[in-house]
Amino acid sequence: MNRLTNPKSLLFISEFIDLTASPVWLQLHVLCSIQKLTGILFLGSVTMASGTFGNWLGKHFGFTSFTGVAMIGLCIRMFVGLM
Repeated sequence: MNRLTNPKSLLFISEFIDLTASPVWLQLHVLCSIQKLTGILFLGSVTMASGTFGNWLGKHFGFTSFTGVAMIGLCIRMFVGLM
């Protein structure tokens, strides 16, 4: 719902509204529905891919420990950078 009430997305969608064609509310409904469905499909596929990749990483211990070492290194770098 956040995407439909975002003023930036409404301004973007309003560029594609034709005031001389069908009712404006119908055009807004169709365009907002397309935007919402696209977001659901894209974010759903990213979620599915990340879950699959996470499961694969969990089965391969070498990658899991590499990821842990990388995260610890990034934390140390961030801590040293704050000082």
